[in-house]
Amino acid sequence: MREVFDRISALRSDFLPSAWMQDTVTAAASGDWGTWLLYFCFVTANALLLFHLALVAGGRTLRRARMRVAASGGGRTIKADGPLARAVRGLLFFLAPPEREMILKDIKSFVRSPGQWTQFTVFFGLLAFYILNLRTFNYHVQSVPWRVLVANTNLAALGLVLASFTGRFVFPLVSLEGNRIWVLGLAPIERRRVIKAKFWFSFLGSSAVSLVLVALSANLLNLGRGILLLHAGAMLMVCFGLSGLAVGLGALFPMFGEDNPSRIISGYGGTVNFVLSMGYMLTVVLLVAVPGQAAVSGRLGQGTGLLLEGGAFLAAGALSVAAGVIPLRAGTRAFERAEF
Repeated sequence: MREVFDRISALRSDFLPSAWMQDTVTAAASGDWGTWLLYFCFVTANALLLFHLALVAGGRTLRRARMRVAASGGGRTIKADGPLARAVRGLLFFLAPPEREMILKDIKSFVRSPGQWTQFTVFFGLLAFYILNLRTFNYHVQSVPWRVLVANTNLAALGLVLASFTGRFVFPLVSLEGNRIWVLGLAPIERRRVIKAKFWFSFLGSSAVSLVLVALSANLLNLGRGILLLHAGAMLMVCFGLSGLAVGLGALFPMFGEDNPSRIISGYGGTVNFVLSMGYMLTVVLLVAVPGQAAVSGRLGQGTGLLLEGGAFLAAGALSVAAGVIPLRAGTRAFERAEF
């Protein structure tokens, strides 16, 4: 712990506002009101200075920028087939054109919503920052059982983030189509393709991020290819199951009259999805991690360990198929019968 605190203390600088606030609180707690007043005025003066600079910069640029946008809006040509559209259509060649267009619409909606991609950055950015700094704590030079334990812990943390991510971003997707469903009704696309597109959007997006983080974790911990493939397979199963749960239950318990995602996920369906997602994710992680940890720790023979790992992996796969397919089919049937 002392080594950890020593490394963290290197991030403290007298030029950072966090250090000023710390000194302000410390002085107030110790009753040193002179020092407290000094640092309080220091923080307040810098805040007011930055606020003034923002006002000056905004006053000089915002009005001119707004006038330029308003003046050029009428003659601007919107390209329907930009680089993003071409990339999505090329990567999703195995899907039908209506499904590719639905996924492209969801990607554009996600990119154009700062609230969503900033939360996404917080979800996975902090985890990526931790994984990238694994070698700072010298985990990569520890014994193999210890490194595998750290990798399994990272796997569980990534699973928790994925469960929260699908519950926050994926579950409300079907409900948010309620106010625009009349557009889909006029389009030559079946309702089941809408659900299928939502599933692929969630599965492919979460799998891409998860596999990158799993590969980083295994590489920085100097683990072999076997652990990497095992954890990558586990993450693919988790992404499949969580995507099926979120999309299927989102279609089974929709709130079509609500356009606030926070209210949608706080309803009955969102609560059911969160509980089932957490239970499913923890079960899969335990099935994958426990036998492997026991094998590398020498508690099981090589043959017994491989047999147990293989059986547990197959059980996790069967559970993932059930968790992904059953809610998805039920939600698809409910969405096809829904009236708007």
